Amino acid sequence: MSTTTQALIFTNYPEGMIKETDFEYTDQVPFNFDQSLDQDQIMVQLLHISVDPYLRGRMRKNAMAKHYAATFQTGKPISSGCVAKVLKSNHSVFKEGDVLVGHFEWQLHQIVKIDQDQVKNYQKVDPNIGKIPLSYYLGALGMPGMTSYFGFLDICQPKEGDVVVVSAASGAVGSLVGQIAKIHGCKVIGITGQPAENQQELKDLGFDVILNYKDYNNDPIALKDAIEKAAEPKTGIDCYFDNVGGFVLDAATLAMNRYGRISCCGSISDYNIEDRMSNLGPRLNYLYITRELSVKGFIVSSFYNRLDEGVKKMTQWVNEGKLKVLESKVQGLENVPKALIKLFTGDKFGKMIIDL
Repeated sequence: MSTTTQALIFTNYPEGMIKETDFEYTDQVPFNFDQSLDQDQIMVQLLHISVDPYLRGRMRKNAMAKHYAATFQTGKPISSGCVAKVLKSNHSVFKEGDVLVGHFEWQLHQIVKIDQDQVKNYQKVDPNIGKIPLSYYLGALGMPGMTSYFGFLDICQPKEGDVVVVSAASGAVGSLVGQIAKIHGCKVIGITGQPAENQQELKDLGFDVILNYKDYNNDPIALKDAIEKAAEPKTGIDCYFDNVGGFVLDAATLAMNRYGRISCCGSISDYNIEDRMSNLGPRLNYLYITRELSVKGFIVSSFYNRLDEGVKKMTQWVNEGKLKVLESKVQGLENVPKALIKLFTGDKFGKMIIDL
């Protein structure tokens, strides 16, 4: 048996947009497949890797204080959500042949020690759950799905007839939020960077109107006018699920109706800006006051005490055909940097998955 395995090493803190040269692929990592395991250790092989925009925030040498996740160290593989198969086990909970969903390093084969108080961080895939693809556990049934479910329903609290705007609508989270809004009887306006000829997939998901933010030249007033026109016969919007920040957030805020709700999930527009502190302060706070808006940010892990609820409901909607799952797939560890770049260029639909 081979005595080496593959890994993707994080080599350089990016300045601006991620570059392929910020990583180094190797297939020469020494690995002993016959080694004995200590108590609570398992040997796994990665099957799928999740790449998500939030990873960019952990690739900063001088990360902002009080960031919710630690900065990645250069010279090592970084980690993210993965699907992995247990090849060998010395663990009381996880056995050989089990398929797990959890955070693993970007190394094809690895030894992982899972202390008993960490077991809750790894989900064992039920082999009897049906014909749901394993990659869905990194998307609709994983972190993006839970982000969509709790971040939209708990914070936006949609009502039938509401007008909902979703930014990054073609992404892993946005494409799910739009469909959840439709399930709840809302009119849904999706904002994307996809040109008109590439928008059919979003139309097939049920989005009522699709706007390309690139058509508005970073002008929040022009985009606000387009949002209000799309909301007709209503005069504005009731809910905004924000994945991007920037001028799109400004435009949506300007279009909000009284008592509107804004769920702040991501800030893709400035993830690749080094000095993110240079644009401080809510410029439209007078609208928060005069229109009595509710604006709330969240981290999905805050809802993990209700994880079973979210997974059960999202699984039900997938099985019923109410939720369609969009995926963009890339093959091989060596191509992960290309996939990361696509997260910020809009050159993909749905959840970005690396197949191994």
